[in-house]
Amino acid sequence: MNKITDQSGRTIAYENDVSEYRKEIRDRSNALLGWYDPQTDKTHDRSGRAISNSGDARATLIPPSK
Repeated sequence: MNKITDQSGRTIAYENDVSEYRKEIRDRSNALLGWYDPQTDKTHDRSGRAISNSGDARATLIPPSK
């Protein structure tokens, strides 16, 4: 699991490559935000709804830093 940090160095999310078919993004509490499927080239939110049909858009699921 790879840590994603903001400009001040605080952890804001984690990137986790579960398999070759599922690349997840999780918040700093480890709750699932969504995932990307490289085989279909679609990004899904935590409910399974496709939010992008053309590429990895997991970064858009990270909530803004406070």
